[in-house]
Amino acid sequence: MTAEQAIDAFLLEKLDEAGQSTTEVFYLSDADDSVQPARFYAPDSDEAIPMVVALHSWSDDYKQTLHADIEVWCIEQGWAF
Repeated sequence: MTAEQAIDAFLLEKLDEAGQSTTEVFYLSDADDSVQPARFYAPDSDEAIPMVVALHSWSDDYKQTLHADIEVWCIEQGWAF
């Protein structure tokens, strides 16, 4: 594990402890009618908020932590991820 990965893991753990982390969700794909997993975070808000969509690399799945810094930033800013 690199230093950056360790920092990302630490930040994600702290957000999870605070109850502010992404959750695993499942959606039906229009392409082939399969059920697909994803990670999702939506802050409580009565107003429209921005949402960031991050795609995983071709060599891994949706659980990779490649975008952990983006995930942390979105949660800190109150954006959906």
